[in-house]
Amino acid sequence: MTTHHPPSTANANDAVPSLAPQVRGSAEPLLCDIFCQVIDNYGDIGVCWRLAADLAQRGHSVRLWLDDKRALEWMAPGAAQGDWPGISVHDWPVTNPADSSPALPLADVWIEAFGCNIPSVWLQSQVQAANTLAQRPAWINLEYLSAEPFALRSHGLPSPVLQGPARGWAKYFFYPGFSPASGGLLRGAIAQAGTASWAEPALAAFAPAASGERTVLLFAYANAPIAALLQALHRSAQAVQLLVTAGQSADAVRFALAALPSTVGASEVASPGRVNRSTFISGDIPRAATQSTTAALEECHWGPLRLRFLPFLPQSTFDQLLGLCDLNLVRGEDSLAQAVQAGKPCVWQIYPQDDGAHGPKLLAYLEALAADAPLRAWHSFWNGTPADNQAAPELTWPWEPDSTWPQNAHALATRLAQNKDLSSQLIEWALQRGTKTPTGQALNPRPPEVCGAPRPA
Repeated sequence: MTTHHPPSTANANDAVPSLAPQVRGSAEPLLCDIFCQVIDNYGDIGVCWRLAADLAQRGHSVRLWLDDKRALEWMAPGAAQGDWPGISVHDWPVTNPADSSPALPLADVWIEAFGCNIPSVWLQSQVQAANTLAQRPAWINLEYLSAEPFALRSHGLPSPVLQGPARGWAKYFFYPGFSPASGGLLRGAIAQAGTASWAEPALAAFAPAASGERTVLLFAYANAPIAALLQALHRSAQAVQLLVTAGQSADAVRFALAALPSTVGASEVASPGRVNRSTFISGDIPRAATQSTTAALEECHWGPLRLRFLPFLPQSTFDQLLGLCDLNLVRGEDSLAQAVQAGKPCVWQIYPQDDGAHGPKLLAYLEALAADAPLRAWHSFWNGTPADNQAAPELTWPWEPDSTWPQNAHALATRLAQNKDLSSQLIEWALQRGTKTPTGQALNPRPPEVCGAPRPA
């Protein structure tokens, strides 16, 4: 089996404090089941894989249950084949009772990610095992990252199970967040190691061409104001390489380039007819390619702007890029959590929801960061809230001489480094409250006046 280690690091100047997880000493390792249903992008599987890898690195065993494994081909090469010590990847539990696994060892912890429900057939066999052994797994409902007040109120509360094989049991809400009172954040390669270097083999192909060239990482949904961003970068006198991630970001950039009136370079740029339209609309998973990260990158030039199209990257490589780029334009929640911990300027594109719930969530995030006016202007532009999102306002770039953005980003990462990370909290709660005990207790007991009413499962 191939053992995967955190990448080596160099140049510790201005590094975010290292927070490498410590393998638990003499304490008994836990067996954890993580359940994840992949929707249309890879944020959900990204969070679950990151959690699985972190728990395994600490000496625990993880069974990762997925209804779609394809993203692991590039996100964590070898994972589906069992090449990552401590992690076994399984197909989503079957619905045929005859094909269920009653002999499967009972886990110490069950983690349902983002409201997915454990199939009742699988649950029935495991509840029977729990009753026989007179012990119940700690059952955790891992929720979405949020800085909204309700998340802190709900974090750690029990959710009674009212029906099904586990009737009478309780799940517990676990809310990741930026506050010390929240469930914390998962820590990736940069947050653990503190820094990265363009000289590392996995990153050398993405390095700037000259010492004065700045690097912007683009990881966006298709509805981002890409054309406005490209024009703003083109108008600036600063040489910039834009690293465009594979999937929706790359398709959106090609559409924007094809619509521009100017010639953008000698290299061929895909026309709208060459773009996979279904992928552009629905998500990234269908485009899970196996292109080598060391192959020559497709690129084109437009004035001082150099656009480079990345292949799908392993999660650890993406994390390292976050620690090297001068500006990270990220989407979703897993990438945001890693970007703010990397200590570099970043802008978050929140997933848009039809009911408008993303608006208050974005505002709560900016409040949690104590964001200044320039950062708020960036988020307003990047999330399409201006009346005309095709025209970029006067944006402040982090490389401008009077910009305080880099210092503010580093200070935020340093502050977040003082919080207990998500995996540590989850295991601590499982050991103290839920696992190997027949009784259900609140994972994070708090005075009644702080807690809201429990939500039934």
